[in-house]
Amino acid sequence: MKSPRLTLPSGRNRRYSLIVLLGWLLFVCSALTSVFIPNTLSAAPQIILPTPPGEAWRIIQGYGCGTHNAWDRYSLDLVQVDGPTYGAPVRAAAGGEVWHWESRSGTLILNHGGFFTMYTHMQGAVDTTRGRIFEVGETLGYAGDRGSPGVPHLHFTLYTANRDGWSGKQSLPLSFAEGYELPEIGGCNQHGGTVMTAMSLQPPQINFSGPQPAQWYRGDERIVFDITWGGGGMSQRWNEEPAGDAPMFPAVIDGYAPLRDAGDGMHTLYVRAWGPDGKQTLTTYGRSGLTALRRVRRCRSTR
Repeated sequence: MKSPRLTLPSGRNRRYSLIVLLGWLLFVCSALTSVFIPNTLSAAPQIILPTPPGEAWRIIQGYGCGTHNAWDRYSLDLVQVDGPTYGAPVRAAAGGEVWHWESRSGTLILNHGGFFTMYTHMQGAVDTTRGRIFEVGETLGYAGDRGSPGVPHLHFTLYTANRDGWSGKQSLPLSFAEGYELPEIGGCNQHGGTVMTAMSLQPPQINFSGPQPAQWYRGDERIVFDITWGGGGMSQRWNEEPAGDAPMFPAVIDGYAPLRDAGDGMHTLYVRAWGPDGKQTLTTYGRSGLTALRRVRRCRSTR
């Protein structure tokens, strides 16, 4: 039995085959380049501390030690100095969009277009929808101990990656807009024990939707509101300002008020919101009062 022989094209067919092969190789190289070549930064990204403004937080585990010994070498574990870490608001270190949420470890990753920030061990996130945009300083979740039971803290990392977002991850030394520079200094637990305080950006903003002012409603209508730049909680009352000493609902960033709770007549809803740094905003819904339920009387016929 004769062995099979490979017949190569000759002449014009051979040249055509080489052109096709070369084109295919160029396509493959281009595809691999777009996926595996890392994003590079022309300058260190400008970020703020992800902790609540006005509160002192301590680094309990710094660079190059313990669990910070691989691609995430330049990570920080942070705890609050003068208050409970569990439930403390966590804010976006830079403006970006949700890239990934891992519920088991309480990890939220934001994509900032050239670099990523990672917030781990949170008890929960405000919104985990991929593509959801957070502004710099906006509350994105609350510190907890997911993936590290019994030790509430915030694990924070800034890193670059290949264009697929996962391969080639490499953390970067941190520099915060508040003036804290944390370069590589060698050794284990670099910058451990350092205390840092985040700066404040702006007071909370309250956004309303629902029944319109100066209108009568007979159904089960309710005013809905949400708070941006919040995180410290909120209070609400009909027809008078809620007290400003402490929020009725700590750590809440949205709510509603049924019209039936106010009773018949014209009413104004007052909402007071607290930011994570204690800044307050008081807003009313209805310039001359909000119309609540109106009793409708039926007239008996005299015929």
